[in-house]
Amino acid sequence: MAEVIGVVSGAITFATVVVQVGNCITTLKHCWDQFHDAPEDLQKMIHEIELFGLILSDIEQDLAEQSSSSALETSRHAQLCFALSKEAVQDLEILCKDLMRNVTSGRLRRSYMAMKMTMHMSNLEKHRSRLQNIIRLLILSQQCYTRTLVQIQPKLIANGLARHEAPFEMSKISETIENARGDEEKAKMLRAKRMGSASSSTYAWRFSLPSWMTSKVLEVAGMRAPGGWNWTLRAYNEIPFTAKAVQSARCGDIKGLQDLFSSGQASPFDRVDFNGYTLLHYADGQNREDVLAFLLAEGADASVTGHRPFSTPLQWLIWSKSGVNRDKSMIPSMRVLLGHSEDLIYETAEETMNGVLCDFHGTAEEFVFLQQRCCPNFYQLPFSARVALATKGASVPLDPHDTPDLVRTILREDKLEAEGLQFITSSPVNSRQITLVSCVARKMGWLQALLTHISQSKQAYGVGGFEYGKQKRRYDLWSTLFREFLSAGVKLHHIVDGKTPFVAFLQGYFDRRDGFEEKSLTREVALRAWLRELATAGVDFRRFGEMEKFIWTKEVIHKEFPWMHDLWTTQRVVGFTYGSTPEDWHIWLSEGSDSFAGDFWDLIERPTQSMPGEWPDQ
Repeated sequence: MAEVIGVVSGAITFATVVVQVGNCITTLKHCWDQFHDAPEDLQKMIHEIELFGLILSDIEQDLAEQSSSSALETSRHAQLCFALSKEAVQDLEILCKDLMRNVTSGRLRRSYMAMKMTMHMSNLEKHRSRLQNIIRLLILSQQCYTRTLVQIQPKLIANGLARHEAPFEMSKISETIENARGDEEKAKMLRAKRMGSASSSTYAWRFSLPSWMTSKVLEVAGMRAPGGWNWTLRAYNEIPFTAKAVQSARCGDIKGLQDLFSSGQASPFDRVDFNGYTLLHYADGQNREDVLAFLLAEGADASVTGHRPFSTPLQWLIWSKSGVNRDKSMIPSMRVLLGHSEDLIYETAEETMNGVLCDFHGTAEEFVFLQQRCCPNFYQLPFSARVALATKGASVPLDPHDTPDLVRTILREDKLEAEGLQFITSSPVNSRQITLVSCVARKMGWLQALLTHISQSKQAYGVGGFEYGKQKRRYDLWSTLFREFLSAGVKLHHIVDGKTPFVAFLQGYFDRRDGFEEKSLTREVALRAWLRELATAGVDFRRFGEMEKFIWTKEVIHKEFPWMHDLWTTQRVVGFTYGSTPEDWHIWLSEGSDSFAGDFWDLIERPTQSMPGEWPDQ
């Protein structure tokens, strides 16, 4: 018989082994009945061998299946299982021959009718030792097969899903095409699946036992698609964040991942227990297209979204802007992930605002690459939709990757419209109302505070010159864009969520979480930088101050800004003074002790209270 289990021949040779074990067990039971006072422990051993025979029969049925046999073909443990079973059968046959030789001898055959046979003590010990050896071999054989099943289980599940889903998808597509003939709109839907639209829904059910029992999880996921519902059955292991596979994916260690996969210690389907993210999500952090391509080639699923927040590897990549490897372009990694993702085609403004473009944080070049593949008609969408997309991208003040070039690329208008630039949308961070103008003003305030901090560090420690120049260039780019907005005629006193652009600038300034003393000394510098931007657009400082002051007294204006220095507190703007020159402007902040002033006067004005049981005043 062949030493290596093949796809077909392996099943036949193992079937032969199972038949031999069955015949030997029958012979053993027959011979043992012929002996007088057979030891009880030997009878139990024969019973154990009989049970192992049933287990081998189950293994033989698994090998008879084409899916299992193909998966077991190259398994080292499967080969060892066959070799151990073969060795156990050889020992069984030798034992049966010895027993049959005694039973069928002439002398015993003549005296058999008179009384049962008695086994010699030396033969008894020899047979006991041989039975124990056979049982050990069968136990090892079963353990090897169990190890094999654990290793190939993900592959068997994937093969099973592929066999069941392919006919279903083909029949569904053909049926949909048949129903869509002559209907141009339905044919259009078939050419591209619209992902991320408001009408699409995703549901997932996960079934698992307590983690101390098993790490296996079964997931049933359903996604509403234009042609109906797409259902997926997945089985995977939940692993901790500290697992070797996660760390190898984060570090871009392809060799380490190969070793873990080949040894069965990990698989491409594994997910981290607390967020449901796959190894693809953590490979995004290095922005290594070779690691992503390796995991996808091993069977990793690019459509897995994790638990919460729902985010595919592609969405995570463009949202986090490639994690550690920030200076490298995301285009190669996006190309790899898009090649293994379902078609992401957006045709309406609603679909675009709920798709991957809405999560984008990167360069203008990277945005164009993604836009051309996800929304070819992007620049035919309404201007307000493009403004809303640019606003969401610019809503994070400390994001170093959002640049005015990206905003200009998204808008792509020769002449900006003031009404469109002040289109109100919701923040992706806290769902509060924002506009593109207020987001740009807030970024300018944040960068002005950063410049002040770097300047003070440079004066105190003689460091930070290079960083100051870098951030100054960023500030100049955003201030240039803001001046373009002013030239387009945007309203300087437009109130959104209790903030005018001036208040949004102050909010960005106080977003920098430095000490209170530093803010008290440098806020005038930031304020005058803001006023200089207004001066380039020909804004009258006195008239601007009068209108802003009127709004502050008549409208509910946001004047409190959280900041952190050891503990969370609130920075409150009491008011400001204004004049015809920047030097006439000053901002007044509340003192840290102001919050206690009200408590003090409450105690003073509180009426005298009498103690229960005290003597009345005379």
